[in-house]
Amino acid sequence: MENKRGQEMSTTAIILIILGVIVLVVLILGFTIGWNKLFPWLSSNNVGSIVSSCDVACSTGDKFGFCSTTRELNDGTNKIISNCATFSVYSEYIQYGINKCNTIKCDFTCSDIKIGGVAAEEKASCESGEEDITVLAKTTQACCASIPMK
Repeated sequence: MENKRGQEMSTTAIILIILGVIVLVVLILGFTIGWNKLFPWLSSNNVGSIVSSCDVACSTGDKFGFCSTTRELNDGTNKIISNCATFSVYSEYIQYGINKCNTIKCDFTCSDIKIGGVAAEEKASCESGEEDITVLAKTTQACCASIPMK
C-alpha cells in the first residue's frame, strides 16, 4: 500500500457521470430541436395558448396576427392549421372558444380561407353550391357561398 499513486474511481461515480451526460444531451436536444420532435408521444393540446394569442391579436388591433398568421391548433386528437379569423367565425371551431374580433375586419375572398394550406373554392365551381369549409380539414376542396368575415 505504500506504492499507491492515486485513488480509484468508484463504480457509483462512473454511473452518475454517465447519467449526467445523458441528461445533459437530452436537455440540449429538447431545447434545440423541440420537445415535440424529440418525444412526439408527449404532445398535448395548445388550445389555451391559441385562444389567448388570438385574443391578444384582437385586443391590440394586430390585423396581420389575427387575419393572416397561420396557427396550428392541436386539441390532443386533431391538428388544424388556419388563422384566428377562421377559427373564430365558423361553427365547427366554436368549441375551442376563440372569440370573434369586432374591431378587426378581415377582407377575405373565398380562396383566402385556408385550412391546412388548402384553399376553398368559389360557389360557381362547386357542385353542391353550399358553404362548407369543414371539408378542408379532411379533403382537398370546399365550397364557399359567402364570406362572413367581410
